[in-house]
Amino acid sequence: MQNNGIHITHQILNLIKLVIPQNYFTFFSKIYQPGKGVTIGSPISNTIAEIFLKYLEVKHIKYVLDTINITFNISYVEDILIYSCMTLKEYILTLSSQI
Repeated sequence: MQNNGIHITHQILNLIKLVIPQNYFTFFSKIYQPGKGVTIGSPISNTIAEIFLKYLEVKHIKYVLDTINITFNISYVEDILIYSCMTLKEYILTLSSQI
């Protein structure tokens, strides 16, 4: 959303705030509403996941990619794969220092 004008960004956020509380799903013929987020399989869930992952990638992971020796990096739809010689603990500590 960084390439959009502030007005468009606010419109998108307002639409998301409107849609998320209106998510329902059925399980064994009972209707439920999730306490947080959206249900798996909801038409909006992929879009929200993609927006969040792009935010995460631009805001936090880009720093790691620019400062650490990354062997392989790819993102596809809702997945991010990063291969590095550092341990998971080192990576999480580096990433959490940027939050």
